[in-house]
Amino acid sequence: MPKTYSEEFKQMLYQKYKSGETISSHCKAYDVSRISLYNWFSDMKPIVKSQGKMYSAGNILALQRELERLKAENEIYRISGCTPKSPLKN
Repeated sequence: MPKTYSEEFKQMLYQKYKSGETISSHCKAYDVSRISLYNWFSDMKPIVKSQGKMYSAGNILALQRELERLKAENEIYRISGCTPKSPLKN
């Protein structure tokens, strides 16, 4: 069964990488594969700057998933005829 790592752990390794530690040192010290580190770090690397905020690929994917969830929820409300001004029924 593959190991799973917390987001905090991944963020900690990324911060250390940004401060100058090497991928090789992370692999040895934390027993993490090189490909895992590259995948995690590519998701965390800022790629888009908009209105003073930096967004990574991981942020963009999370925002896309949330947008799709909200679209589906709104479609349910539209089909059911529910609006914010609809009275509540007991």
